[in-house]
Amino acid sequence: LSQNFELNEANFSTRNADTEQNTSEAAALYESQDFTAAIPLLQQILQEKPNDANLQLALGNAFLANEQISPAIAQFKAIIDRNDLLYLDRARWYLALAFLKNNQIAECIDQLQSLQQNEKADYHLDAKKLLGQINQADSRVSVSSLSCATPGKLAFA
Repeated sequence: LSQNFELNEANFSTRNADTEQNTSEAAALYESQDFTAAIPLLQQILQEKPNDANLQLALGNAFLANEQISPAIAQFKAIIDRNDLLYLDRARWYLALAFLKNNQIAECIDQLQSLQQNEKADYHLDAKKLLGQINQADSRVSVSSLSCATPGKLAFA
């Protein structure tokens, strides 16, 4: 999973001074990959902005990078359930990676196929590649050996 997992670039701003401080601190922690410390701050900010899909994506990625798969899945599903078109493809991609990490292969494949079928989707080619790896894997290959991404950068505004 770690070979294909790239953290979402999230841009979000606030008007509340306390939240702005938390945002800056969360961004620094996230970018330094201190997800254990970043998660509670991201959750606190999300309480003030409960429908911020970009923030949910960042929180989901922090959970995923921190091996907290169930809460990551919940964040990604919430974005998909709202059908937030700007973040839908990214949420599907990271949901697929979370399912893969959780050995929910059928659910992973469903998300990857959805991305693969739409040639204009973000992660279309990544989904196609990962589906190929999953299809070529046999019972002797562990799910963790499949390549899925490297940590990336989060941009806070």
